[in-house]
Amino acid sequence: MKRIVFSIVIGACILMSCEKTLTFSHEESRNKLVINALAQPDSMFYLHLSGSLFYGDLRSDLYSTLDFLTIRKADVKLTVNDKDQYTMRYVTPNRFSYNRNRYETTYLSSYIPKAGDRLYIQAHTDAYSSDYEDVWTNVTIPNASKISIVQVDTFTVETGSDRYFQTRIKLRITDPLGQRNGYRLRVNSSAEHYYSYIDESSGELQEKWVSRATSTFSSSDIIFTQSENGSQPIFSDDLFDGEAYEFIIDTSIDQSAYGDVLMTRNPTVSVTLQTLTEDYYFYLRALDIKQRTNNTDDQDYYQYSVLGPTESSDESKDIFASPVYIPSNVENGFGMVGAMSSEKQTVKF
Repeated sequence: MKRIVFSIVIGACILMSCEKTLTFSHEESRNKLVINALAQPDSMFYLHLSGSLFYGDLRSDLYSTLDFLTIRKADVKLTVNDKDQYTMRYVTPNRFSYNRNRYETTYLSSYIPKAGDRLYIQAHTDAYSSDYEDVWTNVTIPNASKISIVQVDTFTVETGSDRYFQTRIKLRITDPLGQRNGYRLRVNSSAEHYYSYIDESSGELQEKWVSRATSTFSSSDIIFTQSENGSQPIFSDDLFDGEAYEFIIDTSIDQSAYGDVLMTRNPTVSVTLQTLTEDYYFYLRALDIKQRTNNTDDQDYYQYSVLGPTESSDESKDIFASPVYIPSNVENGFGMVGAMSSEKQTVKF
């Protein structure tokens, strides 16, 4: 009997729990400015400026939150190579086609980036009673690593009634020695296809050639195991630092034919190697992992985190997925200012 009572007492002690209230200081999570930009040679340089928001301060709806995060009045300075200074000015959303809504805060400069340039960006705003502190960041635009075509094999494949061009290309990357590089490969296959149709208004036969393209390719090379993004994989030079590295890719283009008459012309494959800054490379890696583990894109991910589960999102999100750290290179704030340079090779056959 004593053993039974003793066991009950021990079990009760184990099952007992205590509760402790932890206080959280709002001051520890001050709102910060967010800068996102990508510098590329011979392209207009602009950045997106917004604010961050402590989760306890979220507005009642998504649009009120977005309006609070929109920074339309800010002093944004750009310094190039420690000497040339530019003032970046806010442009209204309807100025450029890439602005999709009034919440996109774009700041534009007259500077045209060049490979090797060092950029220093600083932003200040008095919006919302100076709740935001100044932020700054710097980035150097990398020189493009060389990519060359070693060999091209092209043949036609027929599968039942389907026909397509199959292209196997051996490529070579020449990687500079002594620096860690990140890369992204883009492959675009295109061709013109013949179409004929009856014009409804005139009743006449109309003929035209329409271009069709695809950005997918396949490769069994080990460097592509680092990324799950099949159409634009990212990889590093960890396996071939300072060396020339060769690999093979396969791509295909649909063929149209009427009997023995080929209805496809001008098949082309273009290969672009993008050389990325180290910060931007790790940023893209993190986004790749986040999108795979959360099964979502950036817009859905933001709406989900602000509004919570909805009918269209709650079933597709894995609530047990591990959080993914998204790197930032903006001092005293958040965001990513990346840079890249590109080299392109084209195969026409």
